[in-house]
Amino acid sequence: MTTAESSRALDRDRAEGDDFVRRPGPRLPPAWLYPAVIAVLGVGLWAFRLWSEQQHRAIRVRFKAPPIYGTYFFEWSWYGWIAVGGVIVFALLTPRLLSPRLHTALFLPITAAVATVLSYYVNMTRGSTYQLLRVLCTPGQCEHYGADVAVLRVVGVHKFVAGFPHEYRPLMTSVENRTHPPGALVVWNWIVETFGTGMRAAWFMAACTMLVVVAAWLLGYVAGGDRVGRVAALLVAVAPATLLFGFTAMDGIYATLLSLSGACFLFALYRKSATLAALAGFALGMTSFVTYAAALIVVACGITTILWTRDPKAILRALLPAAAGGLFALVLLRVTVGFDLFASNSTVSRMAYSPRPLSYWAFGTPAVFLIFAGFATAGLALIGMVTRRPPMTIVVLVGMLIFADLPRTITGLQPGEIERTWLFVQPFFAAAAALAFVDWERVSRLVRQYGIAAIVALGGLSAVLIQAFYDTNR
Repeated sequence: MTTAESSRALDRDRAEGDDFVRRPGPRLPPAWLYPAVIAVLGVGLWAFRLWSEQQHRAIRVRFKAPPIYGTYFFEWSWYGWIAVGGVIVFALLTPRLLSPRLHTALFLPITAAVATVLSYYVNMTRGSTYQLLRVLCTPGQCEHYGADVAVLRVVGVHKFVAGFPHEYRPLMTSVENRTHPPGALVVWNWIVETFGTGMRAAWFMAACTMLVVVAAWLLGYVAGGDRVGRVAALLVAVAPATLLFGFTAMDGIYATLLSLSGACFLFALYRKSATLAALAGFALGMTSFVTYAAALIVVACGITTILWTRDPKAILRALLPAAAGGLFALVLLRVTVGFDLFASNSTVSRMAYSPRPLSYWAFGTPAVFLIFAGFATAGLALIGMVTRRPPMTIVVLVGMLIFADLPRTITGLQPGEIERTWLFVQPFFAAAAALAFVDWERVSRLVRQYGIAAIVALGGLSAVLIQAFYDTNR
């Protein structure tokens, strides 16, 4: 089946009653509204950042220009010019990538590969490979995952995982290992044992992170067809969060697992497939081995099913196979490596701290998220969430914002650091932005010709500027 035939099949299925988003009515928003929202949001985010810096001077903390979680000082190298050139060339090529003549099976790997290369040069903007290798350091070199890997290597995987909640977690010295399930260190150790602690491992991690473009495409495809999916994939590929933290954080790998699992479940709802629902549940169960955020996607899947599936029997047909798949994954992990999700979660360390009041982060947290989504993409996503109401995007984003406003002793979120820990939300957000962008194309000939190139360029160049002004990985 060709891309065009797939899109027509999607339209036929939706006409038969599978209404996963609010379809546009006879009157779309006027063409001027889209750039107006993008401009107002961009100015508003910049003003909030300037106000934060002014208010911040009376507070002695590590980071000098909140809400962005990074040391504020400008640094530039010739790699930055390569990053700028790469973003512009990629933006100019995006119309060809959106062409139906290019099969989706080629579009996705091309987009992921280009995003991986761009991420390398964006991270090298400051001229140091430290940005690429920081998370791969070993004991005695840093305070990240590798600081505690000796414990795992001495006792072995099964004994370490089984005894982690009560015996080994208290021995962990890094924040990452104290706040994640034991599988995070196990996966990290596998990566460095397989690829080393150099650039091979960094490239592998980045390639895994860029699979979020697949999740974004699938979410967009379900919401509006292949073109919406492709636009969503392009937007998430150049989101500052994706480009900046593909190489430099394990959160990129977690984001791929979480977003793909959520997208697979939404696709299962669309196709009414118990098999896909079971696979999505199994994937989320396995993902709980490396990140507790899997529970948030589980809740989002449940709420999405209840809100957008009217038939109680259909709800059960979707949720029961997913629950069975998740339970099977947890049993498999318990039998093979001794992982006890509930014991691990009950002893997790919650270490977030901020001298600023929670009232500040009620605005600061969404501001950080929107900045790292790219202000143009963020503006479109806000329009798409209002006009098209993509279910899982709304549930995931609203749920995360509520979660972020809970006391830090409960959530363990480091204020401001959600730019990387919320990377898994970006594909859902990009899908909403893609819906709005395709609607914008329908009311503006200029956008149909140049819009996608401009939006992609704004996202990529924003990432370069953030990296130049903020040392986000110190």
